[in-house]
Amino acid sequence: MMRLRRVVLARGSRGYRALVKRSADATAAIETFDELESSPAPPRGDATSIVRVRYSSLNYKDGLVLSGAKGVAKYPVVPGINLVGEVMIDAPFGPPRGTRVVCVNGALGQTADGGYAEFARVATPDLTPLPPTLEDVDAAAIGTAGFTAMQCVLHLERYGGMTE
Repeated sequence: MMRLRRVVLARGSRGYRALVKRSADATAAIETFDELESSPAPPRGDATSIVRVRYSSLNYKDGLVLSGAKGVAKYPVVPGINLVGEVMIDAPFGPPRGTRVVCVNGALGQTADGGYAEFARVATPDLTPLPPTLEDVDAAAIGTAGFTAMQCVLHLERYGGMTE
């Protein structure tokens, strides 16, 4: 089993910021962390990559988390159910350092810290490399809504309902 590496930000840095919802009843607030291991809800397991977050969109589920809706998230958590960014520290079997990635699935923003932060530890299987022809901002705009729409079209094509 691989041992998790302790990730400490550069000496003299201000740390990294994240929007944190501590409980369903608490107001979300921006907090600063010196290291990723001290974040509210890092993903479990060894296969996690460190991603510098460039974009994260606002989705309905994020609104539910931020409003404290019951049964949507395990608090404390950093909301943001999707993110686009660059791998800063890679993990076994994951995209190498420098790879632009998107994450639109997994427990992001619900039971593991999400995209409303400058950095995120993301389960490696949940990362998808971006093609060079897709800009980061465009990938973020597609996000979960685009992924859901694509799944609907694929389902209709596979099981009928699509006519030409």
